[in-house]
Amino acid sequence: MKCTVTSSQGVRCKNEAHSQKNGLCLAHRSRIARWGHVGADTPLREYVRVAPVSAPKYLKGETDEEKFFNTVVWSGQHQVWHGGICKATGLGQLSYNGYNQTAGRVSWLIHCGPLPRGVRVIPTCGERLCVRLSHLQAVYANGEPYVDLSPAELDELAGV
Repeated sequence: MKCTVTSSQGVRCKNEAHSQKNGLCLAHRSRIARWGHVGADTPLREYVRVAPVSAPKYLKGETDEEKFFNTVVWSGQHQVWHGGICKATGLGQLSYNGYNQTAGRVSWLIHCGPLPRGVRVIPTCGERLCVRLSHLQAVYANGEPYVDLSPAELDELAGV
């Protein structure tokens, strides 16, 4: 059964009615709840996805470290993450050791070992997807550095 709402120009709603008793589609029922009327002359918007959704990226490799480094590409001075990206932060994201973590944090964990709770790894070079160790900094929530090493010392630690 179609929705029973008709505009003043005689155009009828094309949606299916949600229930038999009132004959309204979900859109017009929600308008009654919000506005107190169906808003017959206010057109219904078509549903359009805001952002394109791509297929999930499955990383190639046997170990977590192989999966990580197979998804990193050298670009000038940067090691750019080409895997999944968190929409909220724009940082690279992957599952590592059973947890979703940022790509920068995983790079730090691989090169330097575990970090205590509350320590974040942030890029310092301006490229949000860069995972080069010398372009990352581990900091506490208040911004104080966790480890105070120079970029040259970090490159030496990473073997670059």
